[in-house]
Amino acid sequence: MKIFTGLFYVILALGAFSQNTEPKNIIVFISDGGGYNQILATDYYLMGDSGTAPYANFPVQMAMSTYPASNENGGTTSYNTRDAWTRFSYNSNGYTESAASATALATGYKTMNGRVGSSVNGQPLTNISEIARSNGKAYGVVSSVPFNHATPAGFLVHNESRKNYSALSWEMILSSGADVIMGAGSPYHDNDGLEVDSPNFYGFGSKNLYSYLLENNHQFDNQLVASSSETDWIFTSSRVVVQEIAQGESVPSRLFVLAPVAKTLSEMRSDTSYLPGDNRTNEDIPTLKEMSLAALQVLSQNQNGFFLMIEGGAIDWANHDNYTVRMIEEYASFYLTVEGVIQFLEYNGMLDETLIIVTSDHECGNFWGRGCNESTFVLPQNQGFGNIPASKYYSDDHSNQLVPFYATGPYSEIYYQFADEIDSVRGPYLTNSEVALGIKMLWGNTTYIYEAFRDSADAPRYLYATAPCINAEFQWYFNGLEAEGVSGWKIDISNAAAGTVFECEATCGSKSYWSNKFVLK
Repeated sequence: MKIFTGLFYVILALGAFSQNTEPKNIIVFISDGGGYNQILATDYYLMGDSGTAPYANFPVQMAMSTYPASNENGGTTSYNTRDAWTRFSYNSNGYTESAASATALATGYKTMNGRVGSSVNGQPLTNISEIARSNGKAYGVVSSVPFNHATPAGFLVHNESRKNYSALSWEMILSSGADVIMGAGSPYHDNDGLEVDSPNFYGFGSKNLYSYLLENNHQFDNQLVASSSETDWIFTSSRVVVQEIAQGESVPSRLFVLAPVAKTLSEMRSDTSYLPGDNRTNEDIPTLKEMSLAALQVLSQNQNGFFLMIEGGAIDWANHDNYTVRMIEEYASFYLTVEGVIQFLEYNGMLDETLIIVTSDHECGNFWGRGCNESTFVLPQNQGFGNIPASKYYSDDHSNQLVPFYATGPYSEIYYQFADEIDSVRGPYLTNSEVALGIKMLWGNTTYIYEAFRDSADAPRYLYATAPCINAEFQWYFNGLEAEGVSGWKIDISNAAAGTVFECEATCGSKSYWSNKFVLK
């Protein structure tokens, strides 16, 4: 019967395409580390009942698998519904992590754990943000954890390791072309948002990059960000500034917000919580909702539309800590953000032209009710409104559980056709790489030229071209002329003359994609 239901979904989706308008805007919400049971526990605590999340009534709902192409040791992974529901320990193996899952969600291709925006072989893959750019749209990322961590980085840049913070920061800020980047990661603050005596630039990337941002505030370099003209921007750590922009005051064309806190907006603060929100957070730190609304004010200025990824990243951190109270607190913040964004879109007449997706990159903590064993699965038990549900973490790491997928807005039905596998409990499900495939069906594909990070001034300068498909072939052009003897996605430009114009044509079968023009300075 479930097979016939899946076929019905496909027919429904194909029939709906003629009725809807292509989405002008796309917003992807990611509750990092969140699963079905974390949502259930949050609903129980906040409302005393299930199915009360702000996206619980989205018309498109299904499950999603998250396994990577391979683990760190090169072993293959998958999801097996029989094993998942007959062996409790099964889901504690073969799981993904945030870099690989973000890559799948953003590019349409699974990769090995630890890779950011690149294939198993290290090739940079075209992401949704670059596709948005090719359509003349604005784009950006917002997170409740450091701005250059795996999930936000996976939607903007490309690297073989999520731990290369210097390269990730440099490319996000100076070569991704993003209009909005917001998150934690201040080198001058601790996890309580208090100033430290000795700044720590390791997580941020480098002191030189931070100094560049301060010195060039409001003086946007159009080459470094691959923009078409010089544009004012703001680099700020001020919550007041974020709140003003969120209210539509003095909205800049581009915005980088580095929240004045080290690792998370609030989850890692040093005091102990016994109930969600039972102690105050630092009032100088902007909330995820405030940053998201400020991002929308910036991005919605683009008449062609926008793409925005919003991550409730600290949900994962709470799960790793097995900190149920903080997990619910972070999910509550995520709920408020989703609600606020929907209200903003509705108030500004953009809701009907925006595709909204809410999902997770993976589950973390193998979070269930008490009393589970190898053959017994127990859900978190409702203890009533305002009470922590009876629940238990069975791991302090990720799991291979299916996670929920919700969508609403124009062409949201497109995802029914990807749900071609059936789970014995969750029903039809897609896999994480198919999120980006659906967006590519709507917005097309492209290749994007960017300058790669150099760890020293003496290091060679390289341009990379992203791959629209795994087996793409590349032809480079210098000043409009076909470059002879140059192939592949990576070229050395160390000896090229200033003013040289680089372009690239990427071919996937019979389809060709042309890149942006890169003018060497």
